[in-house]
Amino acid sequence: MQLGLGPASEQAFLRGVWSSSSSLSFCGRNSLGNAFQAARPSCGAVVCIAHDGEPGGSDREHDAVATVLIIGASRGIGLEAVKAALEAGHSVRALARSARRIPIDHPKLEKMAGDALEMATVKRAVTRVDVVTQSLGVSAGPEVILKPTRFFSKATRVLVTAMEEAQVKRLICVTGFGAGDSRGRGGFLYNVAFHLLLGRVYDDKDVQERIVRSSKLDWVIVRPVILTDGPKTNAYRALVDPRDWTCGFISRADVADFLVKQIDDHAFLHKTPVLTT
Repeated sequence: MQLGLGPASEQAFLRGVWSSSSSLSFCGRNSLGNAFQAARPSCGAVVCIAHDGEPGGSDREHDAVATVLIIGASRGIGLEAVKAALEAGHSVRALARSARRIPIDHPKLEKMAGDALEMATVKRAVTRVDVVTQSLGVSAGPEVILKPTRFFSKATRVLVTAMEEAQVKRLICVTGFGAGDSRGRGGFLYNVAFHLLLGRVYDDKDVQERIVRSSKLDWVIVRPVILTDGPKTNAYRALVDPRDWTCGFISRADVADFLVKQIDDHAFLHKTPVLTT
């Protein structure tokens, strides 16, 4: 498997290059070298819409209980989505290579260890589920800058094929701010750092998004900005209009809250909002 960064890891990576100047909004703590040290491995992916500029959603009860497959569930956004889905009353199947280490025990939680690149594993995982959320990531390292990756596109192609064969329609996919038509909208210095540090990863995320868009699924693509470990605030926004897109911060818990709200909400169907506070 080729290495790359999932949204949770890549956003931590860029957080290290945020605010290097008091007069410029730039994703950097002290230097690009410090940015690389800030990155951490994560399975969070970095995988909806309300009306432009409106809050991401209310705390309303979900209208229906679903069986949800969460891919990349062992950490980051994926782990937060497991918690949020269970809290909302859904049944959860959590797929990750390290699924047995998920620090949650719940009667509605099924932990399934497996590789998101293996078709047989993914086909078993999508059996008898209603909704899938995809939250992928791999470890940070020099390969992020030096080598291309196809991990995200390969895993997504496997997932889409398995879902279409199983007639599972609903896919909530997390990529990240900078994927697809959101690339180049973070400000000059952010864009320079992004191109140098994460350009190869996001080349593959562009392919990942095209696979989802061209599928027969009822998809939502979620693009969170720079991630934090803060609490759920419900103060985030889902921005659809590209004129409103800009780099910012959002907690993984808020992203997970938004993902779970899309399980039974069709307001963001076939949309690609940027999530930010």
